[in-house]
Amino acid sequence: MSAVVMVVGEGQLADFVSEELSTQCQVVRQTDIQAGVPKAADLALVLHDAWHPSVHQKAEEVLQPSGIPWLRGFVSFGEGVVGPLVRPGTPGCSQCADWRRLMAGFDRKEMWQLEQRLAAYGGRSRDVWASRTGLLQVAHLVVAEAERVLQGRRAHSEGRVFLINLKTLKSSRHFFLPDPQCPVCGRLPDDSPTEARITLKPSPKISTDSYRCRSMDDLKEVLVKDYLDYRTGLLNGKMHDLMSPFADASVNLPLFTADEGSAGRTHSYAESELTAILEGLERYSGLAPRGKRTVIQDSYRNLADQALHPVKVGVHTKEQYARPGFPFKPFDPDRPIDWVWGYSFLEERPILVPKLLAYYSLGCGGDGFVYETSNGCALGGSLEEAIFYGILEVVERDSFLMTWYAQLPIPRLDPGSADDKELRLMVDRLKAVAGYDLYLFNATMENGIPSVWALAKNRRQKG
Repeated sequence: MSAVVMVVGEGQLADFVSEELSTQCQVVRQTDIQAGVPKAADLALVLHDAWHPSVHQKAEEVLQPSGIPWLRGFVSFGEGVVGPLVRPGTPGCSQCADWRRLMAGFDRKEMWQLEQRLAAYGGRSRDVWASRTGLLQVAHLVVAEAERVLQGRRAHSEGRVFLINLKTLKSSRHFFLPDPQCPVCGRLPDDSPTEARITLKPSPKISTDSYRCRSMDDLKEVLVKDYLDYRTGLLNGKMHDLMSPFADASVNLPLFTADEGSAGRTHSYAESELTAILEGLERYSGLAPRGKRTVIQDSYRNLADQALHPVKVGVHTKEQYARPGFPFKPFDPDRPIDWVWGYSFLEERPILVPKLLAYYSLGCGGDGFVYETSNGCALGGSLEEAIFYGILEVVERDSFLMTWYAQLPIPRLDPGSADDKELRLMVDRLKAVAGYDLYLFNATMENGIPSVWALAKNRRQKG
């Protein structure tokens, strides 16, 4: 090869890689990334015997504008890390990988604090678990990846990271999703009324007995592969409940302050797992804007001609706001808040909606004026499908709340009258395995959209 490879770093890992690559191409050694980038460089390698977050951040600052692809290798708490291969201008940088790896860990808060400390004050020059044998294994992976890049082949570390246990030398490769809010490679467009405008299009359903436009067979090829990974995944764990009368699977959505579980219940654990992943994605998408950047912060009074009045959607009572320690404050039309663009089908125009109403779990405490939940949040194989299921969820919860608070008498339904063998077997299984009698009631309201209230009653004296 006549390629030029810049190797940045000090220590055995940098030495091992430089020695092996020097027989194939020209190697330029530097101890500091800020020393500059050779114009002829085809690839940059940033290699250390320990974890130096600030060096990787600085590498992004220097190498992104240069257009030179770069790969890192380092050791962190007895684990070698190789990747990702970063191609400037392409989503999925080293900071995205670090964020996904941090969030998938169950010690994420502590690791975040440590990362901030290391970035500010530095750390050890060599990880205590960085043995010669372990570093040689890491170096072998780095060299193999460098060769693939220089030969014009796709690197195994594009969009992925290798993790090597330096005690056992066992290695694994993990996919990660680019972080749309990444300060390095994120390219979120500004929220705007143009992008909020909705024009409905045909979205054919897959069969006569389903309202979905994509089958689970299509989705199963990507759901686990793209979203579920215990080290770098958007969802980082799964569990099967073997005691449930049905096949119950749950996955974990790691949030910075807590973990959020989502479940799927079908007749097979494989399908339940896919359903749980979709539920987790729905919750993740409903927590904050992921595809656009919020840019409007102003008072309702200044935006009244193009904004939804928050009070119209319902708020807490004056008596509740007056309670000692109540976590919400009355809505103040003169107080600036964040707004996002939505679309009103009634008015047929884009309209501003308070961000804490559009995304749930944002109104707790602070300056929030109402507790928002996932009401109306739905996932779909198309925009039209997601809107349809969002409407159904609102109808479902409205029917329940109207029945509950108005104490409406609703007629009981006979499951046997449906002449549905699958339904009958499910009712029988719930009774035989879990010991519950199932009661169904017709809770359909004035809109005419069928809504059923299901009540399970324990037949045992305890439990």
